[in-house]
Amino acid sequence: MIDISKKIPLESQVLIYPMKSCTIAAGFKNTEYAKDPAHRFTHFGMDCDSFGATNFEVIASGKGTVLGIERNQNALGCVVVVKYPKVYIPKTGSVKDLIVRYIHMESIKVISGSTVSAYSVIGIVSDKHKWWNHIHVEIDS
Repeated sequence: MIDISKKIPLESQVLIYPMKSCTIAAGFKNTEYAKDPAHRFTHFGMDCDSFGATNFEVIASGKGTVLGIERNQNALGCVVVVKYPKVYIPKTGSVKDLIVRYIHMESIKVISGSTVSAYSVIGIVSDKHKWWNHIHVEIDS
């Protein structure tokens, strides 16, 4: 286990999960998706759900700026894209700006250009669609 309390550079941040309490339903680069005839692709994100609860809040993972939103009624649901500056990466000990996409929300509670902080609500996930019952998170640097 990494002791990040002594290694986090000043002025950087550590991101949190997109819910106050969650379980990881599918991890990054889950190759099982590529083997499943219904998907046939590698899973380039992380799925988090709220232990079977419905209508739960998706929270911002840190302090950042909303780069864009998209209100869909297709398989993606609503999407929010946030840029988080100066994120500490424990595995490498580096600090990077990260772009995080939150996908599969039923509704969005932020607007493009707004500033979010850790634990602020950015959207709602519900059980109205088979893929909208969890939050899918993708991260780019």
